[in-house]
Amino acid sequence: GAPGPRPALSCRRAIPRACPTPPAPAVEEPAPEAATEEPAEPVAAEIARISLPAVVGLIIDPLLSLIDVSFIGAGLGPVPHAAVGPASELFTMTTALTWAITDATASAVSRSVARNDRKGALGTVETTLAVAGAVGLALS
Repeated sequence: GAPGPRPALSCRRAIPRACPTPPAPAVEEPAPEAATEEPAEPVAAEIARISLPAVVGLIIDPLLSLIDVSFIGAGLGPVPHAAVGPASELFTMTTALTWAITDATASAVSRSVARNDRKGALGTVETTLAVAGAVGLALS
């Protein structure tokens, strides 16, 4: 007789590389928790909290100048009253210069500390002290 039906060969045994690989089951990754959480503090409130001391500092200088002008003008006469304007401007410019030195130093030292560069941070502080001393002597 005729030979019977041949047994079916599995794809893997016949031509292993030609067989399609079944797709891996889809695994859903959970969403990161940080993306779903609300920020602890709204950005506008945080900016207001941080900037309030700076705004108060900027308001105090002109306010003190007004107080100086009112006391000097009320008690000493027109000539000292006229001298307060330029003196207040010199004081304001000196204050702005020291703020610039302070901000530049804080930024440079922060970057050095972030890089674990203690020697660089100390060098920045030493240079700043020398500049501040020279500015102080020049203005005295």
